[in-house]
Amino acid sequence: MDIASELHYARVFDWWGEELGKVFKFANSAERFKDLSAWIGRLKKQTKKDIIVIGVEPTGHYWFGLASYLKEHSIKLVLVNPFHVKRNIKFDDNHPSKTDAKDPKTIAKL
Repeated sequence: MDIASELHYARVFDWWGEELGKVFKFANSAERFKDLSAWIGRLKKQTKKDIIVIGVEPTGHYWFGLASYLKEHSIKLVLVNPFHVKRNIKFDDNHPSKTDAKDPKTIAKL
């Protein structure tokens, strides 16, 4: 996931790097975290996957609310070093730009 002050962007990949759904964006609020849970539930059912690990690039304090929600719902959270994301962002498309929709793929690979 790409974490920001107002909107988070999530993408789902399997262990082989295959994308399993479309980009999901949601507001940084407890109510929208419920939407995230519903989205994860639908994807788990569609893909017949049962283990979820969420990776985030911690941005300031904006990830605290999401981390708390995930912990309460026993969803594993992994923090990825922002320096590593910045260094690896260009490997997907040979372009150094960071975008909200692109970052989650780099974070998932790390």
